[in-house]
Amino acid sequence: MTNGASSTEGDGPYLAAVGGDLRVTSMGNVAVPNPAYQGLGGDPAFPKTIIRDYGFGCTFGLPTVTIGALSRRSAVAASTSRAAST
Repeated sequence: MTNGASSTEGDGPYLAAVGGDLRVTSMGNVAVPNPAYQGLGGDPAFPKTIIRDYGFGCTFGLPTVTIGALSRRSAVAASTSRAAST
């Protein structure tokens, strides 16, 4: 799940040619309805919402970003943002 995308060209997630940067940002941590919630009067151990991590996963090393047949090493190693240079 993403929160947005942008490029060095400023036209959203679009690069007209090789040489720019594309950044995709995840939603990160999001409060979502808890499927175990038991309603009013239910067990307080099961809150109405829980936090889900919609990040991009592991942040060790430089992950690979693939778009179509183009693969590049990510220049940013954070769980909520990935940037790839073309």
